Amino acid sequence: MLSIEAVAITLTGKIDGLYMDVGGNHNEQSIIDNSGNFMGLFYRATDRELLEIRRKIFFDRGLPMLSKNGYEKSPFSAANFGKDNTGSYSYEFCKLTENSLLQIVSVHIIKGDKWIQISLNIFQLDNEIKGLRQLNQVNGIEFILPPNSVSNMRLHVDDFKGMPLFNYDFWFKNHKLKSYFTKNGFDKRVKRLSKRIERDLTDFDKYVSRWLKLHNPVATTIEGKIKGLNAMTVNERLNITGLTKQFEEARHKNKEYATNILKWLEVDELSIKTILGKS
Repeated sequence: MLSIEAVAITLTGKIDGLYMDVGGNHNEQSIIDNSGNFMGLFYRATDRELLEIRRKIFFDRGLPMLSKNGYEKSPFSAANFGKDNTGSYSYEFCKLTENSLLQIVSVHIIKGDKWIQISLNIFQLDNEIKGLRQLNQVNGIEFILPPNSVSNMRLHVDDFKGMPLFNYDFWFKNHKLKSYFTKNGFDKRVKRLSKRIERDLTDFDKYVSRWLKLHNPVATTIEGKIKGLNAMTVNERLNITGLTKQFEEARHKNKEYATNILKWLEVDELSIKTILGKS
C-alpha cells in the first residue's frame, strides 16, 4: 500500500484539478477535482526556505562535527564564508596535519538547488609550515583553480570509481533534500538529511581515506603553486596533476580543452602548438 507521502494525495477521482489556498498559507494547497471533491493536501517550500533550512542543517549538525575533527575557518583571504552576491552560501575550512598535509573542505549551499555540496581537496605543504596561522596573509585562490581543482572530491559524487548509475551511495546516501509532497513528508526529509550530514561529518576521516585512494597530494607552495612544475616534462606535469587521461581524450576530440589543460600546466605557446599539431 502506498503512503500519503508516496502518492502526495488521497486519490478520490481524477488527478487533474484545481489548486486552492488553505487557511491563507501559500505553501499549502488543497486539490479539488472537476466535481468539487476534496482530494488531499500539497506542501511546497519556497526557494528561500529551502536555502535557509539547508544552511541551518549544516550549521546545526555539520559545522560542530567538522570542528571536532580539527577543521577551522579557512585562513586564506580569498576564502568564502557566508552569503555571496548570488544569494547562495559558501564556506571554506582547513586542517593542517602533522605531516603538513593541507586539507581543504568546501561547502556550497546554492540558491534554487536542493543539495548541501561538500568537497575535499588535499595538498602537501612544506614541513616548515606548522600551523594555519602561517597562511593568514595568503590569498589562496590557486588552490581552487585548475589544475589544483582537478583533484577536488565532492562527497558521494566523486568519491568512488565507476558509473554513478550503479553506485548505492550516489543514489541513497547523498546530501540532497529529496522530494516530498506534504508538510509531514518535508519534515521527514529535513530530519533524514540532518542525520546524514551529522553522521558523515562525524566520521570524516573515511572521506580523507577515500580521497587518498583516488589521488596523490600535489606538493605546493603556501600560495598553491605546484612545486618544480617548470622543471618537469609535459608528461610529468600531466601525471602529477592527474590530468593524463583527460588530456589524451581531449587532444583528439576537443582541442580547445586540451589547450586549456596545457596552459594550466604552464606549457609555452610554441610547445602547445607542437604537441597538438602532432595529434
